[in-house]
Amino acid sequence: MISSSLDLISLAFAGEIPKWINGSLYRNGPGKFKQGGEVCSHLFDGMSAIHHFSLQDGCVQYQNTLLNSDAFRMNEAARRLICPGFAAVSYPDPCKSIFSRYFSYFTSKPPNDNCSVNLMQLGDQFYAMTETNTVRKIDPKTLETPGKVDMTAILSMHMATAHPLVDVNGDTYNMGTRFGKDTSYVIMKVPPPEPGCAEPLENRQLVCSVPAHRPSYPSYFHSFGMTENYIILVEQPLVTNVFKLLARRFINFTYKDTLNFHPEERVRIHLVNKSTGERLTQSYTTDAFFLFHHLNSYEEDNCVVFDVVAYPNADIIEDLMMENIRTEKVSLGNLPQLTRLVLPLNTPADVGVGENIVNLAGSTATAAKESDGNIHCVPQRFSDCCIELPRWNEKFNGKKYKFAYAVTYKEYLLKDLKLSKVNVDTGEMKVWGEDDYLAGEPVFIPSPNAVEEDDGVILSPLVSVREDKPCLLVILDAKTFTEIARARIPSWTPFTLHGIFAEGY
Repeated sequence: MISSSLDLISLAFAGEIPKWINGSLYRNGPGKFKQGGEVCSHLFDGMSAIHHFSLQDGCVQYQNTLLNSDAFRMNEAARRLICPGFAAVSYPDPCKSIFSRYFSYFTSKPPNDNCSVNLMQLGDQFYAMTETNTVRKIDPKTLETPGKVDMTAILSMHMATAHPLVDVNGDTYNMGTRFGKDTSYVIMKVPPPEPGCAEPLENRQLVCSVPAHRPSYPSYFHSFGMTENYIILVEQPLVTNVFKLLARRFINFTYKDTLNFHPEERVRIHLVNKSTGERLTQSYTTDAFFLFHHLNSYEEDNCVVFDVVAYPNADIIEDLMMENIRTEKVSLGNLPQLTRLVLPLNTPADVGVGENIVNLAGSTATAAKESDGNIHCVPQRFSDCCIELPRWNEKFNGKKYKFAYAVTYKEYLLKDLKLSKVNVDTGEMKVWGEDDYLAGEPVFIPSPNAVEEDDGVILSPLVSVREDKPCLLVILDAKTFTEIARARIPSWTPFTLHGIFAEGY
């Protein structure tokens, strides 16, 4: 559990923090795993903790807090874990009578606002996010939680990703899932907010609804891809059993219990035109894999090119059970790989069945037409490039890019995590790390008047695995991938999942 500190404290540091860095790094992740005598069973069920590093004039300050969500307050009041989560069942309030508890199964909606995955900035409004249809507002200065936004108020969706993407026009896109007889994947857009706009999410717009291939077993989505002209939805064979989902409040299914991976099924890829909202009629498939995270995507030579972190199966979800983390009981060999897929936008009329349609320079990825007109893609895999939590220079969103920044490991996630700079065309990596530390998701900040893609710095929190070593914030030169500064955090901080850098805050 974190030691909350709402007051900004100055951090001692070594090296030289570039004075041109003027803004704040906000981080989000699970920070409290115990309540009373109970312990969360999965990493994703820890209560959200928000961390704030303010960098100005070559100095850094720090504050943190546990997110003041409805779920957090209910657990605190009950002194036990009563709210549902990823691998946690929902329990009625023990203070209620037996009849009140019984009827609460039918009349009450359990809170789903433990927003512990990521953060989003829209204008001067900040939000903590998870994979539900609720986001919590965050005050960027005090870290207080002034309210929440129910995403279903305008667009009907039951889940949404915590990985929105911003295009060159400043439009923010996200996608979610609407369960029902006609389950579909919903894509939404939020235009750039006007100055002083109190609630930018009120202006969100529907772009497109894509029917799920199997409405009763829709795909799990953690992220999606976007080029200049297209949204990329990867319908992977980790699916949600909607029947279990509907029954879970009565039979004590967790959300994790509703998920099943089907290695015999193909991945289905959908392209949606951002301007028209139309889904391309061309169907694309590839062999089964599991993914949490997309990297960047772009268009080249009349093809859509997108990179993902692909696992051979979904065992990583079980690996992140807290008991498995503590005992290091994990699926060895289930390592993710940087994986590139190339989708041709046009198929020549005279192309034969089984004939490769793409010949992208520098890539071994292929795509061939099948007898039913479907295009089956064979990705380019970089077998030595085991990465997770990827980021890139966001000024290149939707454009051809060369570098990504990520964590890398050799055995399994949450052990011996180091930072990596990856050439996404070749899979070559530069690695930086330090013994006894777990490196966190790297965030790239471009330098003023940057000329090249990697002109800038990397910010990453490092979690110490030893009591005699402090947790750190490290700053690397993104081009050389060498350390230029490190700041000491006076209290232990837990591993965070994702974060954003906000210029001028």
